[in-house]
This record gives sequence, C-alpha cells and structure tokens, in this order.
Amino acid sequence: MLHQTDIPNKPFELAETQFNTGKFRIMDIVFRRWATLLQETLYAKIGMMLDVSAENVVKMRFEKLLDSVEKQPIYIFETLNHSRGFLLIDKLFFDLAINGKVDTNYEELSLVKMMKENRQRLLNLVVTLIDSFEKSWLNIAEVELKLNRVTIYPRRASVMLPYEYCFLGRIQLRLNDFETSIQLCMPYTALVSVLRQLENKKIIE
Repeated sequence: MLHQTDIPNKPFELAETQFNTGKFRIMDIVFRRWATLLQETLYAKIGMMLDVSAENVVKMRFEKLLDSVEKQPIYIFETLNHSRGFLLIDKLFFDLAINGKVDTNYEELSLVKMMKENRQRLLNLVVTLIDSFEKSWLNIAEVELKLNRVTIYPRRASVMLPYEYCFLGRIQLRLNDFETSIQLCMPYTALVSVLRQLENKKIIE
C-alpha cells in the first residue's frame, strides 16, 4: 500500500563523469575497468574494501622499467603473438592478502620463504588478478594472458629486448595509511595492432 507524505520530491539530474585519459586512451579505459573489478574481487577474496585507482598508462623502453624493479614477485605471462610481459606485485600487497597484515621487512630470505610457504595461495590470487584484467577488455578486444612462470629476480624477467617499448600500467591500492601497487607490463608491439583497429570506435569509459 502506498502512503502519501508531505515530503516533496526533489528533482535530480544524472551527471556525466569525465575521465582524464593520457596519450593511450583505450589502455587507460581498460585499466580503469580493471581497477573497478579488482576492488570487487579483492573484497570477495580477502574481505577488505580497498581504495583502488588506476594511473594513466605510459609507454617506455623496457630497459628503463627493468632497472627500476627491485626483488619482488614477478609473474611472467605470454600474450598476443607469443610476446611476453609481466605482472609486478609489491610484497606488501601479498602480506596483506595472505596474512591480513603488513610486514615491512624486505629481506630476500623472508620473500623466498613467503613464496615457498604460500605458493598455491599466491598463484590462485594472481590467476584471479589476471582473469580480472582479461575481463576488463570485454566488448573491446580479445586479450589473453597465459601465466608462464614466476621469479623474484628482475634480470630473470628480461622478457623483451632492452630497447623495445612496453606499455606500463599501475594500479594503486590504499587502506587507511597503507599503500601498495600492482604494475602490469605489456609489449607495445603486441598491442599496437589491436589499438589501431580501435582508433575510430566509440568506447564508453
């Protein structure tokens, strides 16, 4: 039964949200989609509502990226045209996801121990992250990442030649005073043909 009240109905308007994208608009849209999916997925997996946001995707030489990588879990995958890239995950994120707390001890032995003792749990989590990234391409293009191997030594992750270009996207995760990130490196040559086909298509952010 409906009841009438003296409270007036206030009219409202739907506002259009504007996204600030960088030079690679399609990639920025995909990473924003990924950030949204990750927020929902991580809440379901670890029971924490993280503030998840995506930075604009940049293009850089692979050598420059590899020089900035410290010892941390690096998940290497194959993608389009048998090219390879990697998912770079901050150890702090694994500490939070596996132990529910943050350990700021970055010693190599503790990292090796964590990887050995939690191998399957970490793998399941990474597979979930990769699956979410693939879903972020829905109705845009078919992009599949096939997990290949994992290492904690940057020089073993030389999946491209130093002078080759790559796309680098970063997802920031925050919870109170805690902040960490996930970085995804994808070969430029593998994606440029896909992006060219999308240049004249209308894609809603």
